[in-house]
Amino acid sequence: MTIKPDKSCELGLLERLILRGRENAKADLKGSGGAYSLDQLCSLLGDVSGQAVSKLVQDKAIFAVTDDDGNLLFPAAQFSDDGRPLSGLQTVLGALPSDNGWYILNFLVNHHHDLDGAKPLKRLQAREVDIVVMAARRTGVQGG
Repeated sequence: MTIKPDKSCELGLLERLILRGRENAKADLKGSGGAYSLDQLCSLLGDVSGQAVSKLVQDKAIFAVTDDDGNLLFPAAQFSDDGRPLSGLQTVLGALPSDNGWYILNFLVNHHHDLDGAKPLKRLQAREVDIVVMAARRTGVQGG
């Protein structure tokens, strides 16, 4: 007797690509220092309110990603050792063609050809804001 595999459990190409993208995004987040929850970030920023954090995101001073449950997470890589957003981050966020947090994280933590293979985050940490802004402006959005 031959057992036939259940076709309902097989993922199509698109589903596999989406799953791989999610896995890569999570690896980017973990590899760049993880993330703060909203409560942790409020405390880090000096006991500010959740509304104050929302305003920072709205003003593109910081960015957030969402986990699988829809909770906001704030990648730790965007903050300096003293807890403040990296100098120049707001200018870079304004230059990127997308407000999607996962897109932003991907841009910041992966090697970029316009930066001689350096990671934009490393250049931003070195206060090389202008060159990171240039790379951000030259970055495209897939499908758009």
